[in-house]
Amino acid sequence: MRQHRGGEAASVELDVLGIAAHRDDLEIGAGGTLARLVDLGYRVGALDLTAGEAGTGGDAESRAREAAAAAEILGLAWRGCLDLPDAALDGRDRSAIRKVVEVIRNFRPTVLFAPCEMARHPDHREASHLITDAVFFAGMRKFEAEGDPHRPNDIYFFMERYPFEPSVIVDITAVFERKRRAILAYATQFHDPGRPRAPHEETFISDPAFLESLWTRCRWFGDRIRAEYGEPFLLRHPPEVADPVALARGRTFY
Repeated sequence: MRQHRGGEAASVELDVLGIAAHRDDLEIGAGGTLARLVDLGYRVGALDLTAGEAGTGGDAESRAREAAAAAEILGLAWRGCLDLPDAALDGRDRSAIRKVVEVIRNFRPTVLFAPCEMARHPDHREASHLITDAVFFAGMRKFEAEGDPHRPNDIYFFMERYPFEPSVIVDITAVFERKRRAILAYATQFHDPGRPRAPHEETFISDPAFLESLWTRCRWFGDRIRAEYGEPFLLRHPPEVADPVALARGRTFY
């Protein structure tokens, strides 16, 4: 896995790029799908907009180590960080949009994963707007940023705290254990029985109930597609179905 800071040039193009506000966001919302795409032979990368320095647990350095470990578990070809200000993301920041545009133009992904704007954390909401705008501007030839114009074919928005009716659900049963391990790689963020926390270190996501609710959500969406585990995504445009008969074979939902 290749690391990236700032404007470092890419070594390979990517089929899939996930972008999120913080180290661990992608693992929570789309980790299983990214792992499954890796197993299907696609080149998958991740871009963290911030280093996570404002979080209650850990610091930028410890979270960088955790992110690298999680990327290895998922099998990512590349992971980078733009070092935008944590707890201060601004979806209208022209310089931040330009940085994301340059990453998109550099790696030229076909599909992009991003947080849904319906989110509890302000950074996650701002990240969703920032990424969506960057995708549009990345395809504009006269937008002032490095690289040749490129626009991904679609954006898959992953679920945050607030639920939505998904456009698609990906079966992640075969890779669920890798998703779980990638999330638990962030020991500074999530409940770890071997690492007691002081009361002032406790957060919403460090409560063991958070992980239990996350696993339950994966089971719930898996059940909706007759699978053990699933991840939901929202598409702004409904996917085309060329052959409804082929889609229906093997589903037996009624």
